[in-house]
Amino acid sequence: METKLDKFHFPIFSVLLVLVGIGLVNLYSALDMWGETAMSRLFWSQLVSVGIGFVFFLIFTFLDYRIWERLTWGFFGVGLFLLILVLLVGDVRGGHQSWLGVGAFSFQPTEMVKFSIIVVLAKYFADRPLPDGYGWRELCIPALLILAPFLLVIAQKDLGSSLFFPLIFVTMAWLARIKKRTIITGLV
Repeated sequence: METKLDKFHFPIFSVLLVLVGIGLVNLYSALDMWGETAMSRLFWSQLVSVGIGFVFFLIFTFLDYRIWERLTWGFFGVGLFLLILVLLVGDVRGGHQSWLGVGAFSFQPTEMVKFSIIVVLAKYFADRPLPDGYGWRELCIPALLILAPFLLVIAQKDLGSSLFFPLIFVTMAWLARIKKRTIITGLV
């Protein structure tokens, strides 16, 4: 019987480790070259982030991916709640209010919502397959699904992150197959 470890792709993981290692070495050497001893905190912060990312990587590697199908709408709802929470109590950084802080840890809920909208749109298109492709009428509901997070991120004054939502929508709709007529009228 084949286990998940048998399916694990060690060459890709090795490349990932090499790239992360090169990035850490570059960061450390740049800080050392500039004589920024106070910035060594940045290096250690990055190292902790890599460690946290590695733990999540292992969890998601061995987690059954079909769990996302069952958690889709809950995950999306939590993401929308966090985007609303950011507007109420979020930290302002770089001119936009898009960070939530929990003690010494802070994160952007927008990043979680980007992932959740991909899963939501994938579930939507998978549950409603149209072999002939999707027209304007069939694309209304998926467009409305991205509208809420798009507007919430716009309200945070984070145009860069908000533009990812239409891009995700177009990409997912394209992959789900859009009718040629819809593409032509969309381009005009």
